[in-house]
Amino acid sequence: MSDFNALLKSSFAEIEEPADAGFSVNVSHSVARVERAAKVRSWTQTVGVMAGAAATAWGLYSVIGVFAPDLIASASIEAARLQGAISNGPQISAAAETAGVGLMQSIGLGMTQILLATGALIGGAVAYKAAQD
Repeated sequence: MSDFNALLKSSFAEIEEPADAGFSVNVSHSVARVERAAKVRSWTQTVGVMAGAAATAWGLYSVIGVFAPDLIASASIEAARLQGAISNGPQISAAAETAGVGLMQSIGLGMTQILLATGALIGGAVAYKAAQD
């Protein structure tokens, strides 16, 4: 213990009650209130992130639901083309090749929505990170 601490304790040794008159109690209540507010804010942010993730998952599910048939058709056409190239068998018809063009047109039409959803997701992640700092 330093000399100052000893002097301080001896100077206030005759005081029966703490000299702060409730100051430490008020500070502890204030700190507890700030901690409760931080806990509520943390839960609110967690619920918000979960809602955003659910909305993003639903949007991706909707987009995949629209593009999945075209993707499957395009993949099957490519598999048939590969099989035909390997076996030197008959080539696929021109009608089957248009499915791949339809897929590209669909992706081109939906690109705005895809970019908006991606931008919103990245913006939400940046906002969440900024709120954590």
